[in-house]
Order: sequence, then C-alpha cells, then structure tokens
Amino acid sequence: MRRHIPAFLVTVLAGSAAQAADLPSLPAPEPANWSFTAFGGASWLDGVHTEIDPSLDEILGPVDNADIDFDSGFLIGGAMGFTFVDWARTEIEVAYASYDLKSLAISEDGAPSGDTFDDVDANFGVLTVMGNMWFGLNTLPLVGEPVNTAGSGLGVSPYFGGGIGVAFVNNTGDAADAFLFADDSTGLAWQVGAGIRWNFVSNLGLDLGYRYRNVTNAGMGSWDDVNLASQNVTLGVVFNF
Repeated sequence: MRRHIPAFLVTVLAGSAAQAADLPSLPAPEPANWSFTAFGGASWLDGVHTEIDPSLDEILGPVDNADIDFDSGFLIGGAMGFTFVDWARTEIEVAYASYDLKSLAISEDGAPSGDTFDDVDANFGVLTVMGNMWFGLNTLPLVGEPVNTAGSGLGVSPYFGGGIGVAFVNNTGDAADAFLFADDSTGLAWQVGAGIRWNFVSNLGLDLGYRYRNVTNAGMGSWDDVNLASQNVTLGVVFNF
C-alpha cells in the first residue's frame, strides 16, 4: 500500500525551506591577527676564538689568543606578533640565554701555550631584544578547509625569516676569576631561522622552531670583540587573539 504525505505537511516543509533560504548566512569569524608566543628550548653556543687584552700580559705572560668553550645552555623568551598579510608576520621578541664556561685554552703567537683551564667559574647571560619578520605559507589544514591568514586558523604553517636588534651580555664569575669575566657589555644581535606553527584550535597552537643567533662585538671582560654565535631549538605556546 502506497503511503501519501498529507498536503498540509508538504506545504509546511516547503515554506520552512523557503524561509531558511531567505535567512542571511552567518558571517565568517574574523581571523586572529595578533599573537603572543611564550617559548623555551636548548641552546648551543659555538666555541669562541678571541684576542686577549694586552693589559693581561703581566698576569698571563706574552699570550695573544684564547679559545673558550661552553657547556650547553638554555633559551627562554616571549614574542608579540602581528600578521598584516596572509603570508607575513612581524614580531617584537625578548629572549634570555644562559651558558656556563667549560674550558679556556691560551695560545701564544697562534700556537697553543699549553695553558688550559677547566675549572674557571664563569657564566654568560645574554638578553636580546629584536624585531623579527617571518614569511609563511598559507595555512595547510589538517582537517577542514584552508583559511586565508597564515598561522591564525586550524592547520600547519611553515615559516622562515629573521630579525635584528640589541643584546645585553652579563658576565659573572667567582672572586678568583672576576678579572677575566667581570664586565657587562652590549652588542648587535641578529638571527635567522625557520619553523612550523600548528594551531589545533582557533586561538591556541604550538610553535617548533630553529634559530641561528649571533651577537657581534660583545665585550667579555678581558676579551676583545667577541662574536657569540649559537644554535637554538625552541618549543613555544601560541595564543592568537
């Protein structure tokens, strides 16, 4: 037996469909242009080859160079960013890195003098303030459709870029080593790097990055014109708003 839908029900359903078609569609959510990233990670400071201040000749003898090695350090910081087009983001970043001195080898006229110090108690803290520019691909979605603003929607956004700014170097040591590593200084800081940003919800994500950082012309107490170059791997939490 064939069943028939009552005519009045057909009329009601048709009218409801027509009204739904006439309703304005809900506006799409605005992309998050601002972001704040709190990050931390491991940092490896390259060995430093530097000239010794001539004033130390009376203490160390006629030596002219030193090779300084450091233990692995750490890097922490935060960055406020603004995405002004769908493939570029600017940032103001503040970061702090810390390293302990591992060994100090003295050389004379380019040849090792045989004087190596493994028990020098010294620590180097490097505070940097930099302006960064990062260039990224449009968001690559894990689920759903891509969005227009890189890094502000669900999905993965690879990026690359760099920055420039100023570094404040603080050198500390015990009383016996203070004459070697007592001075604070400032220098030019710059970095280049790349990473992947993953927003798993619209306003929260993770950032995995690599940074090559360099501080040029940093005074280190008795050492002249030191360049502090480091390799850094960081993991950050991203807040989009």
